[in-house]
Amino acid sequence: MRTVKTTKKLFFISILVTISMWTAVSLLLWFISKEKSKTLNLADEIFSMSSRRDEIKTLVQELSLIKNDLKRLDTFVIDDSQEGVVEFLRTLESASKISQTEINIDSVDVTKAKADEPEEDFEHLNLELKVVGDWDNLFHFLNLVENLQYKVDIKELTFNFVPMVGEIDQHWIGEINLEALRIK
Repeated sequence: MRTVKTTKKLFFISILVTISMWTAVSLLLWFISKEKSKTLNLADEIFSMSSRRDEIKTLVQELSLIKNDLKRLDTFVIDDSQEGVVEFLRTLESASKISQTEINIDSVDVTKAKADEPEEDFEHLNLELKVVGDWDNLFHFLNLVENLQYKVDIKELTFNFVPMVGEIDQHWIGEINLEALRIK
């Protein structure tokens, strides 16, 4: 009888030890799974941070590549301030001096942008000019205007010969309608 009781005790003890071990192993596996999940999340964050860092580096490189284009674009469009318009008019006067012509700005007008341009960003500065000089100087002036850093379109152009009695030089009057792109 004693052996049966001892066997029963050993059986219950072994069952309790087995259940305890199973519980301990299950808890250990659960803890390992939880830590593995945290580790995977951290690895994903590190990967996303490194990919963001790579994206930022790529953007910085691309911005440095287009830096000169951005500077050129800044001068391509007339500034939205009055100083921007004044600077543009001074540039035209400078072209007139270089080409040895006389310039007279008859009118300055602002119109809305065309349908194919973003209406909220741009407008057109329309100028009517009269330029007086000899034939070669008028063409020199036009060449300078066409090669300005600004976006300038010559919309209308008329040359008229003005005979001057007693003078050797021939005088021409050029009537020019310009359109320049301006930021609102």
